[in-house]
Amino acid sequence: MGQLAGVIQQLLRSKQEVPNGPADSAQEIDSNELGLGIKEIAGKEFFAETIAQGHEGVVAKHVSGRYRPGQRSAGWRKIKPVHVIPCVVIGYTPGPDGFHSLLVGAEREGTLRYVGELTCGFTASAKAEGAAGLQQRQRAKPIVACPKRAQWVEPEWYCQVKFLEWTAHDRLHGASFQRWIAPRGILAPLATGRAASAR
Repeated sequence: MGQLAGVIQQLLRSKQEVPNGPADSAQEIDSNELGLGIKEIAGKEFFAETIAQGHEGVVAKHVSGRYRPGQRSAGWRKIKPVHVIPCVVIGYTPGPDGFHSLLVGAEREGTLRYVGELTCGFTASAKAEGAAGLQQRQRAKPIVACPKRAQWVEPEWYCQVKFLEWTAHDRLHGASFQRWIAPRGILAPLATGRAASAR
C-alpha cells in the first residue's frame, strides 16, 4: 500500500494538475460604467480572499453586463474553486458502454482510501479505453474498504479528477472524470500483503 501511495504522491508533484480558481486571464478592470470613480481589484485576488473567508464562490459580471430580472445572461457567471487530483481506479459499476461509473481512491493522511464515485465527464473514447483495460484487471475484493457494490480491479489505472471540495467524511464533492493519466496498464500489481490476502 505504501508503494501505491508513493505513486500518487509522485503524480501530485507532477504537472498533471491545473491552478485553482478562475482563469489566469483575470485582470484589473475599470468600473467607469458604474459612475462611482472606483477601480475593481484584480479578479483572482478578490476570488482568493472570498474563498479564504469561507464562502462557496463568487458571482461575477462582465463590465458591460446588465442586470435583467428573471433572465439568464452570459455576462454573469457563478465561479467556484475547482481542484484537480490524481486518483487510482479501485472498481467500476457495469454499464452499456463498458462501465457506468468509476470508484476511485486517493491518498489521505498517508493512506490510500476510497474517496468517491465518478459518473460524469467521460468521453466516448475515454470510456472505450477504460472499459477495455479495466475488464482485464478484475479482482475479487477491493484494494481498500469501500461501501459501494462494484466490480473490483487491480489498482493499475489512474485518472485525473476535478472536484469542488472535500466533504467532512473525506469524500470528493462535485467530482468528475477529466482524463486518464500515466501510469496505467503498465504497472505490476501494487498490492501489499494486506491487499493480497483480501483476494
